[in-house]
Amino acid sequence: MRGKKIFATQFKYFSIFILVSGVYQIISGYSKKKESNVKIINSNKSNPTKIIDVKLEENAVFNINLDIVYSTEKGELFTPKKSDSYITGLNSGYRWEFHAIDVSSFKVNEKSNFTATGVLNWNLFGINIYKESKIFKGTVE
Repeated sequence: MRGKKIFATQFKYFSIFILVSGVYQIISGYSKKKESNVKIINSNKSNPTKIIDVKLEENAVFNINLDIVYSTEKGELFTPKKSDSYITGLNSGYRWEFHAIDVSSFKVNEKSNFTATGVLNWNLFGINIYKESKIFKGTVE
């Protein structure tokens, strides 16, 4: 019987737990759907900046988000000042490295396209087992 040789009696439950948790992390890493929901978080008229939050990827376990901070000139032109991307949710086993974003200025009632790049590291017990390069394209309104 091979099953008894693979899972020794004294470590059987611990070995099965490690196997199941590793398979779950790999399966849950596949994206169910990609959304680019854009919404304005801060539209205070006295402060000439706006923060736009974009959901780049939504999984069963974690989400990858992008924040873009725009400055407004005379309320007509939105110019990007800085951006940040982060991972939220139950992200044990995953680490997001945000590399770059390409986004342009745009006027009110117009749209601007963006391209964001980064690397999603898949870790198992702190050991990097896979690096997945990701490129996200979307629209900011």
